[in-house]
Amino acid sequence: MDLMFRLSLELANLEKGEKVPQTLQKLLVDHNICTSGGLRPDNFVTSRDCKTKYYLSDPPAENVRPEGAVLPGDPGYFDGLWRTVVDVQEELIRVLSRFSEGRMIETSWLDEVFWSTANRKFFKSDGDEDWNPSCVAIALAENLSFYHVILRRAIVDIFLRGEGIGFKRIRRCPNCNKFFRARDLRMIFCGVSCKNDHFYKRARERQERELEGLRNITTSLREYDLERKKLSGGPKAEEVEPT
Repeated sequence: MDLMFRLSLELANLEKGEKVPQTLQKLLVDHNICTSGGLRPDNFVTSRDCKTKYYLSDPPAENVRPEGAVLPGDPGYFDGLWRTVVDVQEELIRVLSRFSEGRMIETSWLDEVFWSTANRKFFKSDGDEDWNPSCVAIALAENLSFYHVILRRAIVDIFLRGEGIGFKRIRRCPNCNKFFRARDLRMIFCGVSCKNDHFYKRARERQERELEGLRNITTSLREYDLERKKLSGGPKAEEVEPT
């Protein structure tokens, strides 16, 4: 079951970097999201307005640039690709945050995502006798955005399978701020290292507050002593016996 939730978690936790295209391509392959022909793993992500396709690697045919294509190496390629990722990432974070807080997602939202991808091209995996959302490849066609494809696969399809209850295990680590799926409902942190790091930071912060309090007390005592001496006429000069 954890595999079903991996797409939403990995995209929500994805950070900007040079390996974003390779990471996206692997995610699309792993989660059965393919080109409109359904014959090979997908090689592009489509902007939300469906006007631009950001290729994750160069198209196979030489000297052929598909319409609306932005290729690696083109000016503004990476920024445009990242904006497309952030568009769906922000919505995934909003949805997963609701789950981590013990709230479920709005049914109107599920309806909107479902109908935006309804009647599109889907491809049945070989050997599947019954229709199963996680086994049917979604075609990232020209009129179907990366935004809606990901939300359909990462969230809606899980509800269609009747596994939506699994979102109750979604947590957001208070230390690294990343989402994860808890093996135990009592889990708060994504791992032991984050748990230890969190309590170490809290202990350090408590020590710093205590030291700051001592510094403030020391400063106040010094100021009080100086003020007292001023009011009493200041320190008396020591008597020195003549030699």
